[in-house]
Amino acid sequence: MHKIIAHFFAFALLLFSTSSLQAQQYGLDWELSKNLDIYTTLLQQLNQHYVDDIQPGHLTKTAINAMLKDLDPYTVYYPESDIEDARFLQTGKYGGIGSYVHFKNDTLYVGMPTPGYPFYKAGLRAGDIILKVDDVSTTGKKMSEISELLRGPAGTTLTISYRKAGNPEVKKVTITREQIKIPNVPYYRKLNDSTAYLHLAGFTENAATEVLNALNDMNKDGKIKSLVFDLRGNGGGLLGQAVAIMDLFVPAGELIVSVKG
Repeated sequence: MHKIIAHFFAFALLLFSTSSLQAQQYGLDWELSKNLDIYTTLLQQLNQHYVDDIQPGHLTKTAINAMLKDLDPYTVYYPESDIEDARFLQTGKYGGIGSYVHFKNDTLYVGMPTPGYPFYKAGLRAGDIILKVDDVSTTGKKMSEISELLRGPAGTTLTISYRKAGNPEVKKVTITREQIKIPNVPYYRKLNDSTAYLHLAGFTENAATEVLNALNDMNKDGKIKSLVFDLRGNGGGLLGQAVAIMDLFVPAGELIVSVKG
């Protein structure tokens, strides 16, 4: 009899716990739905009654950023227009044209097209002057605006109007963006028999593998004893890759980094 009562009590407790969790979830769902309704209504009221025209996209982005700022510094919203930047930070890859560009006296110049990538294949070379991207003039633009025009998902197209330096003839070419991969280790070499130099530009995916491959290559003709590890301009990246690189140099069992939060 006692066993039956005990089993019944445990079953009743389980039912109570389940129903309590369901009620709590229902309360959260209702609160979420209610606040979404409040936000939508507020936006509609502003659109109808505010003294000036509003920009719903801008207001929504401001609201999202303020909401995430209330949580912590590491939760960040990337709009669709910035998705290539977010992908680049993690993978070192982005959809683009495979060339640096720069302004001089308000004129946009092609900097350094990488062989095999879209700009180079289309015939553009260092020193060429870019006049328009699609139908947008490059005159008076900021570099951030130019980057937004040039970057985009791989497979999409853009039209470049340009001319060669010293030649007034304007040429037009349609270019298909490709996935561009920026190496984490753009340069390395041995300085002498025992000392090597390695430039680490980022901690995106495969950074540890690239460092290891560079070290193995430099160790082929005699083991290096000293390493100049150049981190200038390194914007950071994935924590796991940084730990894996450190693991190449510190003894097993050593604490490299700890994360609390």
